[in-house]
Amino acid sequence: MRAVARARGRRRTTHEYLPALPGAGTCPQRVPLTPADADAMRATYDRLTTDFVDAASRSGALLVRDARIGTGHDACSASPFVAQYHPAATPGWDSPVPYHPNQAGMSAVAAALKRLLPERR
Repeated sequence: MRAVARARGRRRTTHEYLPALPGAGTCPQRVPLTPADADAMRATYDRLTTDFVDAASRSGALLVRDARIGTGHDACSASPFVAQYHPAATPGWDSPVPYHPNQAGMSAVAAALKRLLPERR
């Protein structure tokens, strides 16, 4: 409760998840899921996205629309914002985690957050 009291009067933000899968289909070489598992993952993702929107609306938090930012940049795309199932190590990220944001994804989310928040003086 102390954290809530300290947060009063400050801007709160929340984020959706970046999409790991395209809206339909799969790419077994990057995301080894059966079509049924991919559909179940998409359904869970859609429910979570709805929950984030609802929570932001109820709490008055600013919502960074990661789901929109990441559309077309899933693990199956040519320019993904999330790591595939067996991600390669990259400079500064020796142990990437499957389906989590990569540097391009975090940069896109940071840019959206910067646009959303007013500049402090």
